[in-house]
Amino acid sequence: MKRLINTFSQIGLGCLLFASCKTASSIQKRTIDFDYINVSKKGIIQRPLVADLTVSDTKMTLTKTYENVNVEQAKQLVSGDFSLENNCDVAVQPFFETNTVITEVKKTVTVTMIAYPAYFKNIKHYDPLDSNTNKLLFHNFSNVGTISVVAPSNTIAATSNNSSESKEEKTSKKASKSTEETPTVKEPKRSKKNESGSQTRIKTARTDGFKFGVNAFYTIPTGDLANYFKSGFGEGLNFIIPINHKVGINVGADHFGLAGKDNGIYTLQDVSVISYHLGIRYKVIPKVFVEPKYDKSYCVSSPSGNSAGYSLGAGYAFSRSKEITLAYNHVNENAFGFVANYLTLKAGFYF
Repeated sequence: MKRLINTFSQIGLGCLLFASCKTASSIQKRTIDFDYINVSKKGIIQRPLVADLTVSDTKMTLTKTYENVNVEQAKQLVSGDFSLENNCDVAVQPFFETNTVITEVKKTVTVTMIAYPAYFKNIKHYDPLDSNTNKLLFHNFSNVGTISVVAPSNTIAATSNNSSESKEEKTSKKASKSTEETPTVKEPKRSKKNESGSQTRIKTARTDGFKFGVNAFYTIPTGDLANYFKSGFGEGLNFIIPINHKVGINVGADHFGLAGKDNGIYTLQDVSVISYHLGIRYKVIPKVFVEPKYDKSYCVSSPSGNSAGYSLGAGYAFSRSKEITLAYNHVNENAFGFVANYLTLKAGFYF
């Protein structure tokens, strides 16, 4: 009996020693990555905002360890923790170093993030004029994100530079400094990909340049003027000076003639009128505009006279070089000897 007990005891002790000699296996994986990642959230589409981006002169370092996540998830988590630790809105030129340890029990990822903290300032709604500046465009500035640039600067904005050093020299110096500190990172492209993978670009309203052209028009007398004169043709010059993409200044001169009517007793003489105008052109929509103008008219036939007046027109632009305008014109009594009103239908051609 004792021999049987000793035999079972030896077998149990051998199993215990065999189990205790088994060692826990582990796998270690280490990666270094300096690519950037944008952390975004789905939500209500808002009107875009723009802001000045102020970047710190000093790089900050943050090391965190996360359990049961992959490398990309760890980068997203450390980007958010970086923003909280440094009380910043965005990380500029981030550099990531990760160390992954996988055991039988768990998986841990230690990630170190080195970046410049940056802050949003002067946040406002997007205006098409901001497309000519270097302001940062974003939809929801509460999201944590990272931005990659060639080199950090104190302010990324459209500000005047009073320094005698040229922009090209500063850019080359910053680029060489960035090459020594961190690996070169490609600049982000202007076009962005949406969730479906297609590329979208921001469209901005275009401001037309200076336009000089000629016009031909048909004059239709109304009121008292229609009792004495027939309709006639005219020609003129037009010069458009843009102020912005909606408003411009209209300067020009017109000449037209009206044939006198036969009232049964005598026939009125034909008249020839030269008119100078200064007005404002306002685009209601891209192709439709209105034009209030101040006019100075001179009757160069006999009897001669001159008078001030005004006109109000509306037009449609088929293209940058072709348009049509219908205008109502009012002239005080000095030019014709009585108050005159007439309509003009103009076709404009610009070079």
